[in-house]
Amino acid sequence: MKHWIFILVLIGISCNKKSVPEAWKIVCFQFDQRQCETDEWADKIKLSYSSEEKKEKMMTYLQSKGLEIIRVGYNPKFHKATCEACDTCPYPHRFYIEMNEKNLMILKRMRLLNLSSCDCSSF
Repeated sequence: MKHWIFILVLIGISCNKKSVPEAWKIVCFQFDQRQCETDEWADKIKLSYSSEEKKEKMMTYLQSKGLEIIRVGYNPKFHKATCEACDTCPYPHRFYIEMNEKNLMILKRMRLLNLSSCDCSSF
């Protein structure tokens, strides 16, 4: 009987279960659009679009860059005052995104204006 228990323990130890990969963390970021529409995506997301159109177009654009976007938020009046220098100053609006953390390096390489992490409940 002791031999059977020993054999069962050895079999249990030798059976190596595949480890389940840890789920990717969901993170949120915010960023602005540059004055004079100098962002790479400015021609795809026109200033004249509605808030809903801007969110939809931004999601499509970011997904085309390989990002796994869950949702996009938009605040048309985030900045109360802005400067008017091309490529360095923001328009009044701000975009928010909820995404898979594994795409963080892709996002950082995009050089988005004022890119910073934010609380996902803020939009």
